[in-house]
Amino acid sequence: MFRIHLYGTPVALSVSGLPGGVTASFSPRTATIGGRSVLTLTAAPPSAAGPFAVTVTAITLSSDPIGTSAPLSLTISTQRLFSRMILAGRPGATPTGPYAL
Repeated sequence: MFRIHLYGTPVALSVSGLPGGVTASFSPRTATIGGRSVLTLTAAPPSAAGPFAVTVTAITLSSDPIGTSAPLSLTISTQRLFSRMILAGRPGATPTGPYAL
């Protein structure tokens, strides 16, 4: 079976590989193919400093799910009280980095 039209299909978004003390949220939590979602990373003061390899994943919410993932380089510096980073990309864009908190 060929996937002729997936545009507008809802996708579940997730992030893996975050260090302790770092949280991720998406807005909206569920996006659609061809749409967009904003990823916000928040690092609390006790989070570990250093470079981390993070993976962002999107999986279609359908009876025949398909997915894709993209690497994201995250660097957390030691000099911070509280940090937040918001990533917003255009549809089809691949995150580039590295990013630092």
